[in-house]
Amino acid sequence: MGYGPPTGMRAGRLLTAGYVVPAANLVNADLPGGDAYVAGAGYLAGTYPGGITKIEGVPGSAEIRVLLRTATGAMGDGMLVASVMSGVDGTWRIDGLSTALRFDVVCRHDGYNDMILANVSPKAM
Repeated sequence: MGYGPPTGMRAGRLLTAGYVVPAANLVNADLPGGDAYVAGAGYLAGTYPGGITKIEGVPGSAEIRVLLRTATGAMGDGMLVASVMSGVDGTWRIDGLSTALRFDVVCRHDGYNDMILANVSPKAM
């Protein structure tokens, strides 16, 4: 995921394997079972070359947020379930997500538009 000047969203690509960066901070979702609802043996990751965070084409650190994706209006839709900062090389990984659920991944960096990868499913570890 890369950032350019704040003119709009560009297409991004999420890769499935790579470097482990600091573990995500799982957020206690206000759902039946709390964190257990989204917990599982899956992961989402951004790796070199196409899945790293970039600022104006240069690998850099950015905040990665994972939001639960359910049917529109369903309980829990859009809830923050995990967040992590990507490394200075732009790589990131969030472990412990259910492979049965779908998520939206939001990449944020001050001064730029967010990049969103919608409706993604974690890979099994």
